[in-house]
Amino acid sequence: MDRKLSSGINISSAILGVLPTDGRMIISIESGDEDNTSNIFEAIRQMPGVISAALVYHQYETDPDEEA
Repeated sequence: MDRKLSSGINISSAILGVLPTDGRMIISIESGDEDNTSNIFEAIRQMPGVISAALVYHQYETDPDEEA
């Protein structure tokens, strides 16, 4: 992952893929909760040079050990 991107938004777990023909990036983010996911997405959207960001797929799974 690009060091500037990771330090700019403080992502602990992300996968970055770049489409070299047009410069688009595909970023997969893993986070602990939905609020953090939203904050990371918004931080990416607000980064200088980002023209557009779209959330294409979202899945949140609860920890079975925490369910009561």
